[in-house]
Amino acid sequence: MRYEVLPKDTINDDFTVVMQISPGGTRVVYDETAIAYETVPPSVHDEYHRRVRIGAGNYQSFVRLPNALSPRQSVLAFTYISHKVLRWFTPHLLLVAGCLLLMLAFDSKLYAIICASAVLVCMLSFAAVQLQRWRVLRLLGFWLSMNIALMHGFLVFLRGVESGGWKSTER
Repeated sequence: MRYEVLPKDTINDDFTVVMQISPGGTRVVYDETAIAYETVPPSVHDEYHRRVRIGAGNYQSFVRLPNALSPRQSVLAFTYISHKVLRWFTPHLLLVAGCLLLMLAFDSKLYAIICASAVLVCMLSFAAVQLQRWRVLRLLGFWLSMNIALMHGFLVFLRGVESGGWKSTER
């Protein structure tokens, strides 16, 4: 398989290159001696914006790499769907689950209590992120924030991506 130049608006170029060459039979290997360092952005706000950009690139890659979903690419397709695609569509699934829970809450006292509890836990989780307290709730709040950023990235993708360039966050 030969390397093909990526469109200029490609956001996640590193991922796209690997996924373009893999279906052609080129082996991509894991090198356990490779070491990479990445510093964490200083705030949840900065990480959110980074995740929006990455999210838009994820959906762009999903549309541009349909061969990676082919049953002919059994191992590649399985790992791609289970490790990437399901994660990218988690915000959509959460939105559907939330809407269904809300609909059920109107029909059942039990579901109304579950729905109110879920809303309360989400609010406490976001508060925990802001206050830097309650570790478990803070982790849940961060996870929820990143899924909101991913959905935001989906909306950015739908509007159209003009450039693959990005502005790095302060670290």
